[in-house]
Amino acid sequence: MAGFVVFFLPGLLLGYAAPGLSVFLPVLLPFLIGIYTGITQGFHGHVILFTILGLIVTVIAVLLGRALLYRLEGEQARPSS
Repeated sequence: MAGFVVFFLPGLLLGYAAPGLSVFLPVLLPFLIGIYTGITQGFHGHVILFTILGLIVTVIAVLLGRALLYRLEGEQARPSS
């Protein structure tokens, strides 16, 4: 479970703070860790499953970071009355 938190936090933070398509750089983290683990330990079902789950968690975190950014920018763009 701690690994998924490690994937979630960079996804959320870079999803919020990074400009353009660089928000999807955290997606490389679970992918590269999964590839490395697969090469060193073998591509067993659990390695593939955890890699896919890590990718899903990271993409959800990036999208949540983007949603947070748009929500906060929307409040700043509104004229105060």
